[in-house]
Amino acid sequence: MHGVVALGGNDVVGWLKLAPAAAVPKLYAQRVYRRLPCFDGPRDGVLTVGCLLVDPAWRRRGVARALVHGAIAFARAEGARALEAFPRRADELRDEEAFTGPFSLFVEAGFQIVHDFQPYPVLRLDLE
Repeated sequence: MHGVVALGGNDVVGWLKLAPAAAVPKLYAQRVYRRLPCFDGPRDGVLTVGCLLVDPAWRRRGVARALVHGAIAFARAEGARALEAFPRRADELRDEEAFTGPFSLFVEAGFQIVHDFQPYPVLRLDLE
């Protein structure tokens, strides 16, 4: 597992967890993701965004965007083939439902929808 951290002065104000896809089999075994064709093929070199959290006092200031871009840079530096994200997608989400990051932020960063099942889409950014 790896983490990308956002600092506000000396304080941690945001955190994004990255893990190799093979290291999080429980995620891929969930009913909504189990046996999806978008997960066929080799999984080596695929990193997963596990969660993305920003301190409420620091939200809407670009912290989440910086974390996603930091994760992309880290994945490229590590030689990853792809990044996958699992943001909830709905008109309205409670804070506790958005722990995987905002859907629109991943799309803005270049992630493509590879499985569009609302409210549980799968997004992927190919890095090769």
